[in-house]
Amino acid sequence: MSEIQVEPEISRPGIAKREAAPRLLKRLAFAGYLVATVCLLLLALEYLVRWSFPEINHQDAELSLLLPPAPGQSLVRWRPGASGIVFGESVSIDPYGYRDLQTGTPVSGPSWLLVGDSVTFGVGVNAKETFAGQLQAAHPEIKVWNSAVIGYSIGDYLDVIKEFLAKPKPPSLVILFFCLNDPAPRFQLAAGPVSLREKVLGLLRRHSKLYMLMKGTFADRSKIYFSNDLAYYDPANPAFQQTVNVLGEIHGLLANARIPFLVVVLPYEYQLRHKDAKDLAPQRLLDVKLHELGIPTLDLYDRFAATGRPSTDHFLYADAMHLSREGHELVFRTVNSELEKTNGEKRAQAPAGSH
Repeated sequence: MSEIQVEPEISRPGIAKREAAPRLLKRLAFAGYLVATVCLLLLALEYLVRWSFPEINHQDAELSLLLPPAPGQSLVRWRPGASGIVFGESVSIDPYGYRDLQTGTPVSGPSWLLVGDSVTFGVGVNAKETFAGQLQAAHPEIKVWNSAVIGYSIGDYLDVIKEFLAKPKPPSLVILFFCLNDPAPRFQLAAGPVSLREKVLGLLRRHSKLYMLMKGTFADRSKIYFSNDLAYYDPANPAFQQTVNVLGEIHGLLANARIPFLVVVLPYEYQLRHKDAKDLAPQRLLDVKLHELGIPTLDLYDRFAATGRPSTDHFLYADAMHLSREGHELVFRTVNSELEKTNGEKRAQAPAGSH
């Protein structure tokens, strides 16, 4: 019987490569399909959120609007004459470097100086609807300077007031709108390159309402911010001691210049949500210290709480401190009423014939 010869299998690398190429192309095509599907789904969700939740605002500000401190100075400033987007709202900066309240009030007459941070600036709200804009509209004979800048803290307020006191015609009234995070360190513009993570998050804050919805749904940012800033309100905390010292220095400077001074204390959304007395420790401590210094103070917590409306109505979406249009309206009415009351008392106390 003849022996059957079996030839060994011959390796054919060329054929294997030709067979692998279509498989790779199929996998790449499938991956591209998945990516495109996810992108389309996210885009659809983004438009759905924008349609369903118009109250959700974007966050973050265009850094091109800000100027770093000049040599020998500490103040971050707005770029004079600039315009851009802050928290999703178009803003304009006047030629002097302050928010343009869009009223055309001349600067040659008497003026009021408003001092504060992003809350006073009115992020996310049209200039005319902020409490600063409403004060300006209610008093067209007065030039209202909104000197607030995002990130300002108590040390910045002192520097701003010193600058205005050095002007040929200083303001006739200074109102400091105190936010509970004011004892925090000064805001510093990033000098180095921005990390990729921060770039991505910045894009999401500025452009994606879907991201803002998810952020507000899965993290109670309002509670987180309040809990963090609550730590400042301890008499032994150096940051709080410094805050009281600076407020006392401001009061002394303005008293020497015979300029009335009013501190308006703004609440946090979390405080109004629960209305728990223990959460009012910052206001109680501030009230004691400012009373000792003889500084006129207007605490707005009770005025906000008395409305009976949900706390979120007065603040931007899922925001700890920044006011909505309704919040700005409430601050304006309360502060304007206080000013009219004070002016009325002064007129009543003035000697006959001096009006």
